[in-house]
Amino acid sequence: MTHYLPQGFRYAGVHCGIKDREDAKDVSLIVSDHPATIVGVYTQNAVVAAPVVVCRDRTPTDAGRAIVVNSGNANACTGQQGMQDALTMCELASEACQGEFTADQTVVLSTGVIGQPLPMEHIRAGILLAGHQLSDSQAEFLDAADGLLTTDVARKVGSRSFQLGQQEVRLAGMAKGAGMIGPNMATMLGCLMTDVALEPDVAQQLLQAAVDRSFNRISVEGHTSTNDTVLLIANGCAAPAVSRQDRDVFAEQLEQLC
Repeated sequence: MTHYLPQGFRYAGVHCGIKDREDAKDVSLIVSDHPATIVGVYTQNAVVAAPVVVCRDRTPTDAGRAIVVNSGNANACTGQQGMQDALTMCELASEACQGEFTADQTVVLSTGVIGQPLPMEHIRAGILLAGHQLSDSQAEFLDAADGLLTTDVARKVGSRSFQLGQQEVRLAGMAKGAGMIGPNMATMLGCLMTDVALEPDVAQQLLQAAVDRSFNRISVEGHTSTNDTVLLIANGCAAPAVSRQDRDVFAEQLEQLC
């Protein structure tokens, strides 16, 4: 299946050794070629993992460049070391891209086992490898999507192409989450990318509304997680200006994709 990938993004997904299977991707990198709006919707659990703390601190922003992800280890309930490791992952993403952007333009996601320190030697090698493999290809988009997965039986991806005014724009997403999905996004991660330009406050409103009408209406066993995060990154490469009417069209497409 061919996916409609938005302009101005590169992806990578690699195996670094967090997961036992050598063919299992466990580190992903998503990079915007230009400064972008990044907004997020996060867990409502009182206990939050270090990556959520970092993301909350750094979003909304209109100068974001990258999302770095690891799976197999949630970096949750790991204390001050966990916080330092989350920040180090952002620094490594910047290093992997030869300083193309700064660490504070990066947000970080983790998912997996709770209460265990991250194996940072493996993660360091994985992020640097991901930086070398960054591409705007379909294959790397799918590899990045696989790098989010834990107990999922299959990758979760989607995309769409549609008109805003005279411009063709694209919206693509990847997610993980299985087994204990509950109200308010329990145990899930989601990354949504678009080449539409959105101001941070507008993007935040649109993402919250889409999440409320999609992920937050799913319940299996009623629990929320320490790491739940859905991010939207919008770089404006295809549509640098969006009218109010176009915004309504985009909102509908975003909700349908979620």
